[in-house]
Amino acid sequence: MENILGEIGLTQNEAKVYLALNELGTTTIGPIVSSAGITNSKIYIILDKLIQKGLVAHILINNVKHYKASPLERLLDFLEEKKKKINTQELEIKKIIPKLLLKQQTGLKEKEVEVYEGFNGIKTVRERIFNILRMGDELLILGASKFSTSQYEHYWENFHKRRITQGISCRYLIYEELRKTLGKKREEWRLTKVKYIQNPTENPIRVDIYGDYVDIAIDAVSPFVISIKSKEVNSSFRTYFESLWKLSKK
Repeated sequence: MENILGEIGLTQNEAKVYLALNELGTTTIGPIVSSAGITNSKIYIILDKLIQKGLVAHILINNVKHYKASPLERLLDFLEEKKKKINTQELEIKKIIPKLLLKQQTGLKEKEVEVYEGFNGIKTVRERIFNILRMGDELLILGASKFSTSQYEHYWENFHKRRITQGISCRYLIYEELRKTLGKKREEWRLTKVKYIQNPTENPIRVDIYGDYVDIAIDAVSPFVISIKSKEVNSSFRTYFESLWKLSKK
């Protein structure tokens, strides 16, 4: 229950105090401290925050302040208020995105190097391809890894379905060891050409080449990608890719 309350916006200590009050009913500070395991120095601050959130009320009995949890329905009201706030924030973000995008594009340098961490970072970089390539353009992919295929294949398949729908072609250079698995599947896709290269050792590196970008991804347990925007670097990688393409097997 603490985890669920944490997910809707309560801190761990706030959740402990709230749950303690639900069990204790109307009570004074002492039993709350004992039941929730919170120190005296923190309990008043936590109670004040819960009162501000409308989840706790206090009353005076014989001039002694007592606390009690608000009706449980207040949790749903609290959650509804958070949803409204998030919706408002979403509208505000949508308003400023065009302005931020304009500033971002204005400030772009001729050469840029960025590092994105985690698979969400890798997806962010991959999704950028749809903002750069158009129908008839081509994406070059060098390499793949068993780890990435096994862990994230659902996303890769979804990405390529959208790529194909938008008329963007792709040439794949895949390691020979993945011919019967990843390669066989890729060969069946439209707008996709596949060739194979020898890979004597397990190699987690994958390189995407498109537009003016080269994205070097390390597909491992803690994946990350180095994204380089440079016409010179892109041209060098394209030349390297084409030389391998000529030497590789269909």
